[in-house]
Order: sequence, then C-alpha cells, then structure tokens
Amino acid sequence: MMAHERGVRDARRFTAVVLARWGIHGEEADAAVLIVSELTTNAVQHGGFELTVTLALVGGTLRVDVTDYGGPDPRSKPAEADECGRGLDIVACLASRTETAREVWGLRVSAEVGISGFGRPGRF
Repeated sequence: MMAHERGVRDARRFTAVVLARWGIHGEEADAAVLIVSELTTNAVQHGGFELTVTLALVGGTLRVDVTDYGGPDPRSKPAEADECGRGLDIVACLASRTETAREVWGLRVSAEVGISGFGRPGRF
C-alpha cells in the first residue's frame, strides 16, 4: 500500500472489512480500526514510500502490524502540544500490548487487542 493519506483510508477500510468477515464488531472492531488508523498515519507522516498492514487473529488476540519501509522512528520526535503526536499514546491505551521494532527494511509497529468470545465454541 502506498504511504499517503489515501493509504490510511484504505487501511481503515481493509481492517473493517476483514474484521467483519471474522465476525468482530462493535467496540473491539472500532478499537482495532482506530489503532490501524493511528499506526498508518504515523507511517505516512514519518515513514517511507510504502507501508504494509497485517492482521492476525490467534485465539482471542488480534495482532495488528504496520510496517513502513524507511524513515525515522516516530518515538524519536517529541510530542507536540496540539493534536499531533498522540497517536502512539492512543494505541497504547487501546491495546493490551504494543511493540516497535526497527527491521532491516523499515519500522514495524505492532499492537495486540483482546477479542472477547474467540476461542469459545460457537463464536466462529
């Protein structure tokens, strides 16, 4: 996916469609879409020319990975006093776990969200 504003919109739409197909709705889906939005926005603002969004559902945990191919680590810039600079804080509040890793090809930011009802009979 191209790292520009339209890419953020496309990533949100992709996430919502995948979650709906997996039967994830409501607040859990909203939180995951917001996480993807914040992470892809950071990738567009601070990263390289392309980004990748990966979703994985294992048991009752949804893992979101956003990888950008180049650019500085968004944590290296001080947060601004206005609305900018709060994306990773929002992600940290919504996710049960976050991780940032500098890879050879770029920066990967991951977030995990617990999904209620998965792993129990009858949910899937």
